[in-house]
Amino acid sequence: FSQWLNLIGLPGASVPIALSNESLPIGVQIIGRPFEDELVLAVAEALEHSRGPWQSPPLDF
Repeated sequence: FSQWLNLIGLPGASVPIALSNESLPIGVQIIGRPFEDELVLAVAEALEHSRGPWQSPPLDF
């Protein structure tokens, strides 16, 4: 969901954070200023480490 950021020259990352009560993924989008790619990646990495390993939601159809 960050492709529009690339079009306007902003670095961005989407990070899964949790699952809802319905087992749907909840995430955050990090958007930085132009040329702050390293900061965006550092924040994304910190969020990933703070929540532990990501577990995919069940695929019940």
